[in-house]
Amino acid sequence: MELKQIIDNFLYYQDISENKSANTIKSYKADLLQFDDFISNIEKKSIEEIEEIDIKAFFKYLKDKKITKRSRNRKLSAIKTFFKYLKDKKIIIKNPTLFLENQELHTKLPDILTKDDFIKLRESIEENKINNIRNRFIIELLFSSGIRPSELLELSHNNINIEERELYIASKNKKDRVTFFSKTAREYYLKYLDAQKEKFKENFNPNILITNNSNKKLTDRSLRRIIEKISANANINKEISPHTFRHSFAVYMLENGMNIHYLQEIMGHSSLESTKMYLNYLNNSIQIEGKTYYNKNI
Repeated sequence: MELKQIIDNFLYYQDISENKSANTIKSYKADLLQFDDFISNIEKKSIEEIEEIDIKAFFKYLKDKKITKRSRNRKLSAIKTFFKYLKDKKIIIKNPTLFLENQELHTKLPDILTKDDFIKLRESIEENKINNIRNRFIIELLFSSGIRPSELLELSHNNINIEERELYIASKNKKDRVTFFSKTAREYYLKYLDAQKEKFKENFNPNILITNNSNKKLTDRSLRRIIEKISANANINKEISPHTFRHSFAVYMLENGMNIHYLQEIMGHSSLESTKMYLNYLNNSIQIEGKTYYNKNI
C-alpha cells in the first residue's frame, strides 16, 4: 500500500474514531504529506523500512529550510501520532519515533556493526545446510555492498557480474546504479549458487537470487527473522536488523576515506542529506575518492 493511502486511512481514523477537530486533521494532513514527499524523494522506502535516521534527516532538512522550532515540534507530534497508529494497527513491527523527543532531536544514532561484531556473526553460522550458506551470503553481500534489504530481495542472478564483483540495482525511481561486493561475498555466492542448483535441479530459477525452502522469493519478515537469529547466536548485545548492515557499510566506507558524494551515488541516495547523517558517527570526514575499498576482504 502506498504511503499516501496509509495517510488517508490514518486521517479517516482520527476524524471518525478519535473525533479530532477539522483544524487538527488539516494540520496532520499537511505535515504528513510533506514528510511523505521528503521520504519519496530521498529513498523511495516502503513504510516498513522507514527508520529513526530517516525521520532525523527530515527534521534536519526542515531546520536547514529555516522552519521554526515551534513548527518542527508540531510536525514531530503529527509524525509520532501517525507511527503510533501504524504500530497499534500492526502495519509496522517497530515504531521508529519511539525515542524521538521535541527538537533538537538529541537521540542516539542507530547501532552499527564493528569488525569484531561482523566476525562474530560470521562465526555463528554453521555451513552444514543450504539455508546457512544462503544466510552467510546474505550478510556478506549486505555488509560489503550497502544495498537496501528490499533491493536484496528483488535481486536475480542476472544482477550479478561475478568476474568484476559488480551488482546492478534497478531502482523504483528510475535511477539504476552499480555497486560492488567483497571477495568473500563472491566466494559465498558461488557456494550458494551450487547449492541452489543441486537442491532445486531443473526448477532452479535464475530470476530469484534469495529463495526460501520452497524456491520462492524470501520475504522481508523472513529476512528480519534470519538476521535476528544470527545476531542472537552470535551473542551481540545490539539491536541488529537487515538495515544495520547498510548503516555499517556507510560508516565503514567513510572511515576508510571514501568521498561522501561517491558514497551517495553507490547507496542510491537522491539527497546528500541522507548520506551526511553518517558523518555523525565520525570525528571528521576524509575526502578521498575511489572504489578500491571493495578490494578489501571485509
